[in-house]
Amino acid sequence: MVRTRCRPSSLPSRRPSRHRKIWDEGATSGWFVWAALGLYPEVPAVPGFTLSSPLFSHVTIRLADGKTLKIDASHAGSTYVQDVALNGAALTSTWIDFNQVRNGGTLQFRLGDAPSSWGRPATTR
Repeated sequence: MVRTRCRPSSLPSRRPSRHRKIWDEGATSGWFVWAALGLYPEVPAVPGFTLSSPLFSHVTIRLADGKTLKIDASHAGSTYVQDVALNGAALTSTWIDFNQVRNGGTLQFRLGDAPSSWGRPATTR
């Protein structure tokens, strides 16, 4: 059950206490996990992800039916995406539809310390 309404008395207090309250109900933690993967579900209710630079050199995500999505990043932690490939095929768009990764596969990011032309043209966003 999703709680959409609550009494004001049940909200966390702004006064200091022994127990830290989670004001954003995990939204910041969720954002960090997605950002660290190099994926972000930017548009609510639209199945897809904006691509960005992953923090890890290798991640395996377990999908339904035992399938896996592997994310590999050369120079992990670098700021700028130089290029991205899905199963060896170059991606020019900064958006990837969920149907492209639904059955698993490998996303390969090449990262660098300087901006590149990847994702710059407006048609790639």
